Amino acid sequence: MPSGPMPRTSPQRRPAKPKPEIQKGEISSIGQIFVNAFGLYKRRILYVLAVTILGYLFTALILAGIGIGGFYAFALDMPKLQQFFTSDLQKIFADPSLLMTHPLALPLLGLGLVLLTVAFLLICWIYTASLAATIDEHHGIIESLCTGWKYLFPMIWIGSLGFGIIMTASIFFVLPAIILMLSMSFAFYVMIDEDRTGLDALMASRLYVRGHWWNTFFKVLVVLLLVTVLSIPFSLLPLFVHFPGQQIVIQVLSYFISVFFIFYIVAVYRDLKQAAGRIDPDSCSRCLWMPMALFGIILPLLGLIGALLVAGPKLPGELQNIRERILQQVQQEAQRQGVNIPLPPTEPRTGTVSPQVQVLPSVDGFIIWRDPAGDTRNPLLDIKEVSAIGQEDALQLTVTLAKPLADYFGAANRESFDALISFYFDTDMNPTTGDVLPDAAERGGYDLELDILLSSPNEIGQAFSSLYAISPQQRQSLEPLQDENLSIIDNSVRIRVPYSRLNAAAGSTIRACFRETNRQEGSGLATDQTIPLQ
Repeated sequence: MPSGPMPRTSPQRRPAKPKPEIQKGEISSIGQIFVNAFGLYKRRILYVLAVTILGYLFTALILAGIGIGGFYAFALDMPKLQQFFTSDLQKIFADPSLLMTHPLALPLLGLGLVLLTVAFLLICWIYTASLAATIDEHHGIIESLCTGWKYLFPMIWIGSLGFGIIMTASIFFVLPAIILMLSMSFAFYVMIDEDRTGLDALMASRLYVRGHWWNTFFKVLVVLLLVTVLSIPFSLLPLFVHFPGQQIVIQVLSYFISVFFIFYIVAVYRDLKQAAGRIDPDSCSRCLWMPMALFGIILPLLGLIGALLVAGPKLPGELQNIRERILQQVQQEAQRQGVNIPLPPTEPRTGTVSPQVQVLPSVDGFIIWRDPAGDTRNPLLDIKEVSAIGQEDALQLTVTLAKPLADYFGAANRESFDALISFYFDTDMNPTTGDVLPDAAERGGYDLELDILLSSPNEIGQAFSSLYAISPQQRQSLEPLQDENLSIIDNSVRIRVPYSRLNAAAGSTIRACFRETNRQEGSGLATDQTIPLQ
């Protein structure tokens, strides 16, 4: 044996154990899905972010260009727009028939529809381009944006077919709809990855999920819960910390968290695809799925037509009642904030004849309007007589109801305000100045509007007023009448309007009329009468 130290030999390393390849029909674990999704996230997040930012910048420019183009095409200016949105829009809401005659209503409505349509298409384009940047790792920013345009309308078509199938399935309870919703949820990814469109993309998604529905459901549920839990701290952050640009930081961080969901779904899709192997969407029965899709698309329209047929002639009245309740809620909220907002006049009911209001001859300037009883929606607010006389430096108005007001206050909601009557005054006796009535365009020249409302706060019945200076250009709220100028006695409401509030003086005359707000038939608008101010 040789003498001396033995030479040191390095131990031989065992070759690394190769990872088993996933064979067809096998599904990766949820942990592996998260690893794949996070790797894809690190590689493609900046591309997706750039595509999203550029897409929204382009969208903003397009919408701004359409808006400015429409502004100049219709020769609009700021005073006209301000008048439309502050005054004219309220009149159109009170009388929708004015929509066809107002010079700005139809142009602005058309421009709004164009903007909404273009905005919808551009948002769909941004979403499709973001999917392209996520799925195809060979795509750059510009290629992803171009791919978004390529698949814009195919994506809308796939979404429409999927919506129709799910709507039809929902007829057979909720569970079939949920099953199909998850089975076909990868159709957009199939569209971009495999260039399949229409029913082919939906059927391919369904074939990929087939046999792995519960596994896929569990994986999607876990990531949804995770994204929700991670988003909660950002929602609570403003309660504890405040710093400049806080909302921007929160939105950016929330975006990076929520967009991970897309990368995760892409990883799930790729896993399902490799596990399924080769598929043939043509093997699915198109004679079943296409009729389901088309039926589901027209199902909402059929439901609307059915509702119209069932509701019949009652529908206009129900819509009007809904409109009035909404207006009352708006008015109640405004009253709580100390702002007086009048209820617009009640729309005339179609197919009815307005009752004639009898006017008795004037006796020493005393004007009386007589109105037939039983013509209101609320019998407790049925006006039977209105009188007016100018004396003692004030216009004295008396509104007499058919029933005692105590009956109304006993049944009324403590927090509600009900409009009783609206008076219109032409204080300068000039029909060419002032405003016209919404449903009586031939009657103009009114300068002031006085609305009387009833309420019972603290279980005490009270009358409230809202006074407005009205003109074709604006509707200006004025200081309401003082409480001592409004009183309730038995079945009458007495209103005292000082001449100073009418911009009139003793010895002059004014023209006046009124509208019974709760009139069920007709417009509730009385004839004009000239009132001498003594």
